Amino acid sequence: MFGPVQALPTALEWAGRGFVAFGRSIAPATGVPKRRARSSGTFEGWGRVEAYEERFGWDRRTLGTVALCAVFVGLASLPGMPVVMRVLVYALFGVGGLVMVFVAFSRKVALRVDERGVLLGGSPLRYSATTARVRWNTIEAVVLWEQRLRHTRMLYVGLARLPGSPPLPGPGRGLDPPIVGARSVGHVPPEVLAASVCVNGWRLDEARLAAAVARFAPPGVRVIDTRGK
Repeated sequence: MFGPVQALPTALEWAGRGFVAFGRSIAPATGVPKRRARSSGTFEGWGRVEAYEERFGWDRRTLGTVALCAVFVGLASLPGMPVVMRVLVYALFGVGGLVMVFVAFSRKVALRVDERGVLLGGSPLRYSATTARVRWNTIEAVVLWEQRLRHTRMLYVGLARLPGSPPLPGPGRGLDPPIVGARSVGHVPPEVLAASVCVNGWRLDEARLAAAVARFAPPGVRVIDTRGK
Protein backbone atom coordinates (compact mmCIF):
# COMPACT_ATOMS: atom_id res chain seq x y z
CA MET A 1 0.00 0.00 0.00
CA PHE A 2 1.08 3.55 -0.64
CA GLY A 3 1.84 5.86 2.25
CA PRO A 4 -0.59 8.66 3.09
CA VAL A 5 -0.36 12.19 1.76
CA GLN A 6 -0.11 14.39 4.81
CA ALA A 7 -1.48 17.94 4.83
CA LEU A 8 0.50 20.35 6.96
CA PRO A 9 -0.53 24.02 7.27
CA THR A 10 2.15 26.33 5.94
CA ALA A 11 2.68 29.72 4.32
CA LEU A 12 5.08 29.97 1.39
CA GLU A 13 6.49 33.43 0.72
CA TRP A 14 8.19 34.44 -2.48
CA ALA A 15 10.37 37.33 -1.32
CA GLY A 16 10.42 40.46 -3.40
CA ARG A 17 7.29 39.54 -5.38
CA GLY A 18 4.61 40.67 -2.97
CA PHE A 19 2.85 37.30 -3.08
CA VAL A 20 2.05 34.81 -0.36
CA ALA A 21 0.44 31.47 -1.25
CA PHE A 22 -1.30 29.92 1.70
CA GLY A 23 -1.34 26.23 0.95
CA ARG A 24 -0.36 22.90 2.40
CA SER A 25 2.88 21.04 2.13
CA ILE A 26 2.59 17.52 0.71
CA ALA A 27 4.74 15.00 2.55
CA PRO A 28 6.28 12.06 0.67
CA ALA A 29 4.88 8.59 1.10
CA THR A 30 6.64 6.25 3.48
CA GLY A 31 7.27 2.53 3.30
CA VAL A 32 6.76 2.32 -0.46
CA PRO A 33 8.07 -0.97 -1.85
CA LYS A 34 9.95 -1.17 -5.10
CA ARG A 35 7.19 -1.42 -7.68
CA ARG A 36 5.59 0.36 -10.57
CA ALA A 37 3.21 3.14 -9.78
CA ARG A 38 -0.46 2.65 -10.53
CA SER A 39 -0.38 5.84 -12.60
CA SER A 40 0.76 6.16 -16.20
CA GLY A 41 4.38 6.66 -15.16
CA THR A 42 7.00 4.91 -13.07
CA PHE A 43 8.58 5.36 -9.68
CA GLU A 44 11.78 3.43 -9.31
CA GLY A 45 12.78 2.30 -5.85
CA TRP A 46 12.34 3.64 -2.33
CA GLY A 47 15.29 4.48 -0.13
CA ARG A 48 17.16 4.62 -3.41
CA VAL A 49 14.72 6.91 -5.18
CA GLU A 50 15.74 7.44 -8.78
CA ALA A 51 13.14 9.31 -10.78
CA TYR A 52 9.44 10.03 -10.89
CA GLU A 53 8.10 10.14 -14.43
CA GLU A 54 4.67 10.38 -16.01
CA ARG A 55 3.84 9.97 -19.69
CA PHE A 56 0.87 10.92 -21.82
CA GLY A 57 -1.61 8.08 -22.15
CA TRP A 58 -5.23 7.13 -21.65
CA ASP A 59 -7.02 8.58 -18.65
CA ARG A 60 -10.71 8.94 -17.85
CA ARG A 61 -11.02 12.42 -19.33
CA THR A 62 -9.27 11.43 -22.57
CA LEU A 63 -11.39 8.30 -22.98
CA GLY A 64 -14.58 10.24 -22.37
CA THR A 65 -13.68 13.01 -24.79
CA VAL A 66 -12.65 10.62 -27.57
CA ALA A 67 -15.86 8.63 -27.08
CA LEU A 68 -17.93 11.82 -27.28
CA CYS A 69 -16.13 12.86 -30.46
CA ALA A 70 -16.84 9.44 -31.96
CA VAL A 71 -20.54 9.76 -31.14
CA PHE A 72 -20.81 13.15 -32.85
CA VAL A 73 -18.91 11.92 -35.90
CA GLY A 74 -21.21 8.91 -36.07
CA LEU A 75 -24.32 11.07 -35.88
CA ALA A 76 -22.96 13.37 -38.58
CA SER A 77 -22.45 10.38 -40.85
CA LEU A 78 -26.15 9.41 -40.79
CA PRO A 79 -28.10 9.81 -44.03
CA GLY A 80 -29.89 13.11 -44.40
CA MET A 81 -27.36 15.17 -42.43
CA PRO A 82 -26.76 18.51 -44.21
CA VAL A 83 -23.35 18.65 -45.90
CA VAL A 84 -22.33 21.86 -44.15
CA MET A 85 -23.16 20.45 -40.72
CA ARG A 86 -21.34 17.21 -41.56
CA VAL A 87 -18.19 19.07 -42.59
CA LEU A 88 -18.27 21.19 -39.43
CA VAL A 89 -18.66 18.15 -37.18
CA TYR A 90 -15.87 16.29 -38.96
CA ALA A 91 -13.58 19.30 -38.70
CA LEU A 92 -14.29 19.93 -35.02
CA PHE A 93 -14.92 16.55 -33.44
CA GLY A 94 -13.24 14.29 -35.97
CA VAL A 95 -9.95 16.15 -36.08
CA GLY A 96 -10.10 16.89 -32.33
CA GLY A 97 -10.64 13.24 -31.51
CA LEU A 98 -7.77 12.15 -33.74
CA VAL A 99 -5.46 14.66 -32.05
CA MET A 100 -6.34 13.29 -28.62
CA VAL A 101 -5.73 9.73 -29.84
CA PHE A 102 -2.34 10.79 -31.19
CA VAL A 103 -1.43 12.43 -27.87
CA ALA A 104 -2.44 9.34 -25.89
CA PHE A 105 -0.43 6.99 -28.11
CA SER A 106 2.60 9.29 -28.28
CA ARG A 107 3.75 8.25 -24.77
CA LYS A 108 5.80 11.43 -24.54
CA VAL A 109 7.08 12.40 -21.09
CA ALA A 110 4.62 14.81 -19.46
CA LEU A 111 6.53 15.31 -16.18
CA ARG A 112 9.83 14.04 -14.82
CA VAL A 113 11.56 14.76 -11.54
CA ASP A 114 15.13 13.53 -11.16
CA GLU A 115 18.60 14.59 -9.99
CA ARG A 116 18.90 17.19 -12.77
CA GLY A 117 15.66 19.01 -12.05
CA VAL A 118 12.10 19.03 -13.35
CA LEU A 119 11.07 18.37 -16.93
CA LEU A 120 7.81 20.04 -17.95
CA GLY A 121 6.56 18.18 -21.00
CA GLY A 122 5.06 20.21 -23.82
CA SER A 123 2.43 19.41 -26.39
CA PRO A 124 3.16 16.12 -28.17
CA LEU A 125 2.30 17.91 -31.42
CA ARG A 126 5.27 20.27 -30.95
CA TYR A 127 7.12 18.48 -28.20
CA SER A 128 10.69 19.70 -28.71
CA ALA A 129 9.63 23.34 -29.03
CA THR A 130 7.36 23.37 -25.97
CA THR A 131 9.24 21.17 -23.47
CA ALA A 132 11.35 22.76 -20.74
CA ARG A 133 14.00 21.28 -18.45
CA VAL A 134 14.34 23.37 -15.26
CA ARG A 135 17.35 22.78 -13.02
CA TRP A 136 17.09 22.64 -9.25
CA ASN A 137 19.34 25.64 -8.66
CA THR A 138 16.59 27.90 -10.10
CA ILE A 139 13.59 26.32 -8.33
CA GLU A 140 12.12 27.57 -5.03
CA ALA A 141 9.05 25.32 -4.87
CA VAL A 142 6.87 22.92 -6.84
CA VAL A 143 3.33 24.29 -6.79
CA LEU A 144 0.06 22.43 -7.37
CA TRP A 145 -2.70 24.79 -8.45
CA GLU A 146 -6.09 24.70 -10.14
CA GLN A 147 -7.67 26.66 -12.94
CA ARG A 148 -11.33 27.07 -12.08
CA LEU A 149 -13.57 26.78 -15.14
CA ARG A 150 -17.34 26.91 -15.44
CA HIS A 151 -18.03 23.20 -14.98
CA THR A 152 -14.69 21.73 -13.96
CA ARG A 153 -11.25 22.42 -12.56
CA MET A 154 -7.93 21.78 -14.28
CA LEU A 155 -4.95 20.73 -12.16
CA TYR A 156 -1.50 22.14 -12.95
CA VAL A 157 2.01 21.45 -11.72
CA GLY A 158 3.97 24.69 -11.63
CA LEU A 159 7.38 25.87 -10.54
CA ALA A 160 8.20 28.91 -8.41
CA ARG A 161 11.62 29.97 -9.66
CA LEU A 162 14.23 32.34 -8.31
CA PRO A 163 13.85 36.01 -9.29
CA GLY A 164 15.78 36.76 -12.44
CA SER A 165 15.55 33.23 -13.83
CA PRO A 166 15.63 33.21 -17.64
CA PRO A 167 12.42 32.55 -19.57
CA LEU A 168 11.70 28.90 -20.22
CA PRO A 169 12.27 27.68 -23.78
CA GLY A 170 9.40 27.06 -26.11
CA PRO A 171 6.53 29.31 -27.19
CA GLY A 172 3.25 28.61 -25.46
CA ARG A 173 4.84 27.63 -22.14
CA GLY A 174 2.45 28.41 -19.31
CA LEU A 175 -0.67 30.54 -19.48
CA ASP A 176 -1.33 34.17 -20.28
CA PRO A 177 -3.10 35.64 -17.20
CA PRO A 178 -5.15 38.24 -19.18
CA ILE A 179 -6.50 35.44 -21.40
CA VAL A 180 -7.15 32.98 -18.58
CA GLY A 181 -8.88 35.58 -16.43
CA ALA A 182 -8.12 36.83 -12.93
CA ARG A 183 -11.03 34.92 -11.36
CA SER A 184 -9.78 31.52 -12.51
CA VAL A 185 -6.10 31.82 -11.54
CA GLY A 186 -5.90 35.00 -9.49
CA HIS A 187 -4.30 33.10 -6.60
CA VAL A 188 -1.28 32.09 -8.71
CA PRO A 189 1.56 34.53 -9.53
CA PRO A 190 2.38 35.11 -13.23
CA GLU A 191 5.84 33.54 -12.95
CA VAL A 192 4.30 30.27 -11.75
CA LEU A 193 1.73 30.38 -14.54
CA ALA A 194 4.57 30.70 -17.04
CA ALA A 195 6.27 27.57 -15.65
CA SER A 196 3.35 25.17 -15.42
CA VAL A 197 2.11 22.02 -17.11
CA CYS A 198 -1.52 20.87 -17.13
CA VAL A 199 -2.36 17.43 -15.76
CA ASN A 200 -4.38 16.43 -18.80
CA GLY A 201 -3.92 13.18 -20.67
CA TRP A 202 -1.82 11.75 -17.82
CA ARG A 203 -2.14 11.04 -14.09
CA LEU A 204 -0.32 12.69 -11.20
CA ASP A 205 0.77 10.71 -8.13
CA GLU A 206 1.19 13.43 -5.52
CA ALA A 207 2.91 11.28 -2.90
CA ARG A 208 5.53 10.10 -5.36
CA LEU A 209 6.04 13.59 -6.68
CA ALA A 210 6.69 14.74 -3.11
CA ALA A 211 9.07 11.82 -2.51
CA ALA A 212 11.12 12.65 -5.60
CA VAL A 213 11.27 16.34 -4.69
CA ALA A 214 12.39 15.44 -1.16
CA ARG A 215 15.11 13.19 -2.58
CA PHE A 216 16.54 15.39 -5.33
CA ALA A 217 15.70 19.02 -4.55
CA PRO A 218 17.92 21.34 -2.49
CA PRO A 219 16.95 21.82 1.17
CA GLY A 220 13.84 23.96 1.60
CA VAL A 221 12.25 23.12 -1.77
CA ARG A 222 8.85 21.50 -1.17
CA VAL A 223 5.64 20.61 -2.96
CA ILE A 224 3.03 23.24 -2.05
CA ASP A 225 -0.65 22.57 -2.70
CA THR A 226 -2.67 25.78 -3.22
CA ARG A 227 -5.89 24.11 -4.36
CA GLY A 228 -9.02 25.49 -2.79
CA LYS A 229 -7.46 28.90 -2.31
